[in-house]
Amino acid sequence: MKSSSLRLEDFFIGDLSLTPTKGDFTKAGDIKIDVNLNCGRNESDKQSWRVGLNISFKAGQSEPISYEGHIEIIGYFTLRDTTMPEERQEDIVAVNGASMLYSSARELIVMLTGHGRNGRLILPSVSFIDYRKSLVTPKESSATGSKKSKKTN
Repeated sequence: MKSSSLRLEDFFIGDLSLTPTKGDFTKAGDIKIDVNLNCGRNESDKQSWRVGLNISFKAGQSEPISYEGHIEIIGYFTLRDTTMPEERQEDIVAVNGASMLYSSARELIVMLTGHGRNGRLILPSVSFIDYRKSLVTPKESSATGSKKSKKTN
């Protein structure tokens, strides 16, 4: 198996809120997920990237769900393949970086809600494939933050 060209160096949780539903709810309820992804390249080290996700979840059109909340997660990545075309680098970081961070955020929500009065909540899987290229342009990125973001439903 070939190792990924994108390496997660570090990540941390920013803002986090979980609110248990009071009263009746369904574990099988429709969950509405809003994800805001932002991404930036370090201008002094072109292999270093910062990816941030803001994930909000609440009941969809149907009955209430067990918890509603928000989590912010930020990761620092190194892209090890320097021969990769610029456009491909952006795709790899936006799609794979966001996927790694979403998985970590999802696991944290499961762990925290598993200790709550309403039982555990598992966020649905999402795909970041539509974030390719439309998200990141090196001219707009900065070493300390992000410039563009994209929201998914």
